[in-house]
Amino acid sequence: MPEMFWLELILVFECMFIPNALPSYKWHKHYLEHIFIVLAVAGIYWTVVTKTMINHEVCFLIFMVALFVTTYISSIRILKTNDNF
Repeated sequence: MPEMFWLELILVFECMFIPNALPSYKWHKHYLEHIFIVLAVAGIYWTVVTKTMINHEVCFLIFMVALFVTTYISSIRILKTNDNF
């Protein structure tokens, strides 16, 4: 389990900063919501892994899919923002 910690941490940071490549005037509120969602998914994952006997590899795959799906949805939502500054 400790050997996967760094990979998990890299995935969380990657998912947090993918929408950061979008134009900065579009991501103020939605980007903060995205960071909260990614951190919540990571917190739930680490709680499940440490408190249950579920296979860690299966949990990791579910965690990875959840992170990428939330990042994809957040990126689309940020791009659809019509704020004019």
